[in-house]
Amino acid sequence: MTAISIAIPVYNSERYLSRAIDSVLSQSFKDFELILIDDGSKDGSGKICDRYRSQDSRVVVKHINNGGMCHARNLAIDSAKGEYIAFCDDDDVYLPKLLEDNYALAKKCNADVVRFQRELYLYDDKSESPRVSTAGPSELRTYRGKEIFQYYGSIRSGSDGVWNGLYRRDFLNRYGIRFDEKMHSGCEDNLFNTQCYSHANTVATNPKAYYRWSRRASHSTSFKISENFYYGLKTVVNADRELMNQHGVSRAYFGNRMVSYSLSPLEVALLKRSYTDADLKEICIHIKDIFGPFSNEIVSCPLRASYSFIFNAAMKENIALVKFCLVMSRMYLAVTKIARR
Repeated sequence: MTAISIAIPVYNSERYLSRAIDSVLSQSFKDFELILIDDGSKDGSGKICDRYRSQDSRVVVKHINNGGMCHARNLAIDSAKGEYIAFCDDDDVYLPKLLEDNYALAKKCNADVVRFQRELYLYDDKSESPRVSTAGPSELRTYRGKEIFQYYGSIRSGSDGVWNGLYRRDFLNRYGIRFDEKMHSGCEDNLFNTQCYSHANTVATNPKAYYRWSRRASHSTSFKISENFYYGLKTVVNADRELMNQHGVSRAYFGNRMVSYSLSPLEVALLKRSYTDADLKEICIHIKDIFGPFSNEIVSCPLRASYSFIFNAAMKENIALVKFCLVMSRMYLAVTKIARR
């Protein structure tokens, strides 16, 4: 059996794709297949995929009509031969030893899921100079059974991307865990991981960063706010809320995680810098629609002061206060960027 199947959905990414593929093929660990799903690309991405297939027998290419990232990932899982599944986006990079170190950890712990840290290179729509940060699990540790929810915050810390994880293929198939193909504008990774934690017996965490996530205003799905984004947000919020309540995670973590979900569309407004009062009002209306039915449950939790302030402002549609929070956040980001120089 192949050890790992790596899935890369590809769509109109000829500018970044070769770097992503090269970062996988140059890994020290060699027992893998790389599945490139060309999701109806209209640029030269499909030809790039075919070129790599002709050069390396480990590369598998499928050309399909455009069906979205979730459909492409599901197709890769369905056709995968690996013991574990890994993911990479077509504009991101695997860092050295991602496969070697985390496959060894998966085998050592007999893990259904392995999570590791990621680097974030964040490009807003005004600058080619990224802000760089690292986040993810802080401990090399194995969680089994009820421990997964006793330490739920530690496991889910940093990022909910599926690209900073390994997933046992048999585990995904046994529980029918797949991406929601109705999601086209974000939150699909969060929901996939929520489904995994609801069934996992063993989760291992690695505090080292092995993946570079490049989030670009001009390219990344997570920068696109639409009605479909709100569908995804509502779906994952309800699923994660039910799971956390079912397993009794701490109220502090529950409340702050719910607020962090609610702030995600405001974060996009902050980074894109192109919002109007009408845009903010629409965002607040959607936040009220999604979180209003259980807002009392959220505010009764021990929330961070800043979270409580902006959540209440959004729920009351106080656009002036919401704008104030965004301005203060931008000032903070500017100061921290200068301080890193």
